Amino acid sequence: MQRTSKMNGLRGQFILSRGTQEPHPEWECASQFGWFLQTHPSLRLHNVFDTTGVSAGWLLGYAIDTGSQRMLSGDWLLHCEASQENCSSIESQLYSLAGRYVLILLGKDIQRIYADPSASLSTLYSADQQVVGSTASALGAVDPSPLAAQISRTREASGTWYPCGLTEWRNLHVLLPNHYLDLNSWVVRRHWPECNAPIPSKLRDTDATIREICQRLAANIAAVVADHHATMELTAGRDTRMLLACSKQLIDRIQFETSPTHSATDVDISAKLATLFKLNHHVSQPVNLRHALLQGAAGEVGRAFYWRRSDYQQLALSGKEIAERMHFPDTTFVPQLQDWLDELPQLSIFAKLDLLYVEQRLAMAHAPANYERDCRFAFTLFPLSDRRIFELMMSLPPSYRLRQALCPDICKLRWPELNLFPINSPYFEGVGFGKYRKLLKQSTFRGLNREQRSFLRKQTFRTSSLVHLIVDDLKKVWRRLFRST
Repeated sequence: MQRTSKMNGLRGQFILSRGTQEPHPEWECASQFGWFLQTHPSLRLHNVFDTTGVSAGWLLGYAIDTGSQRMLSGDWLLHCEASQENCSSIESQLYSLAGRYVLILLGKDIQRIYADPSASLSTLYSADQQVVGSTASALGAVDPSPLAAQISRTREASGTWYPCGLTEWRNLHVLLPNHYLDLNSWVVRRHWPECNAPIPSKLRDTDATIREICQRLAANIAAVVADHHATMELTAGRDTRMLLACSKQLIDRIQFETSPTHSATDVDISAKLATLFKLNHHVSQPVNLRHALLQGAAGEVGRAFYWRRSDYQQLALSGKEIAERMHFPDTTFVPQLQDWLDELPQLSIFAKLDLLYVEQRLAMAHAPANYERDCRFAFTLFPLSDRRIFELMMSLPPSYRLRQALCPDICKLRWPELNLFPINSPYFEGVGFGKYRKLLKQSTFRGLNREQRSFLRKQTFRTSSLVHLIVDDLKKVWRRLFRST
């Protein structure tokens, strides 16, 4: 019973070693070029072959082939020989995959591990022990880092996380997105962007960029829904709203979930969205191992998450300033953040801040929790974890991104009625007749059917504090008139 419980607690995880790790009971095993791979039965494993038909490693996880717009099934075939001289071609092919995965590339003169665009299939490695795995639990780590006590105090004070690939375990690090781990030297190197990040487009090109983001996001969601039963996270936030907008044609095939641990606003807005648009929605934390969970994350890349308006005049960043923007309460992580800054190629300050979010927050704070969710679902996936979507978001004009216009524009293009609901705030709270009159004038409101209009009217009058004030004033006037007569 204990063995089964421990195995279920490691759902979706893996270990790669030179054969020194004790095998996990009931895990699937494979070996190649002296490397020994163990995977939990729930983790998808695809053999990789090059053009010569030679085995070239494994691709683990839940990858979406954006060319065929389907989830990857069967073997993954490289378009070239797996060798050092073809690494650019291999990386280019890898960039066409979206989703949550890790590539273990084993060629005749190249042995590397690549993470997905947001490192959402979180991967730890120890250069000393020459072992790679999903979590410290899978690897059996027990030796705390010398910084563990100091880092723990910092985390307790700020509620933050470890940046820069740090963990609380000695010599155990996280593989960041846009980097690969060389299994020969055990050195981590950046592979994207090599020199220049996507150049911001002009405002007149924004519509075309938004259309491509929508098409790409909708295709990623459709690929998962075609492959698996799907549950989609629903909150009052922007990312889940964008996912919902791009799922309009698929809502009858998706179950929507809001965790009861979310804020009251999340629960309220999601319930109203579900009622108005007849979504199959539940406020619960179910265990459904037949469903894939589609999570709203990574949209901050298009929303200038760590930007400030003064960045237009700023020419450089420092590790100390980055620590302040990430709300770390002391200087514990400043040296590591400065090292991360120094290894970046020549990029604009905006591109550096975008990479800061992807590599130091998304990969370090959000991705590790996916293994926890894998214990409740068949697997977890970020539909926005797509390198092309990241490139498109980073190419949007800075002024556009600072306006937080991405989410409403995606909704306007794919499902305009969603813009009737506020983002991360109670519905119509404290706005009364002014908001209601504005609502009546919107074309999206006129496009609703009679039942939907009636629902919105009731919600408006029920929650508007100004309406109650007006009614109370009218009652007072009526009482005075009645007394005077």
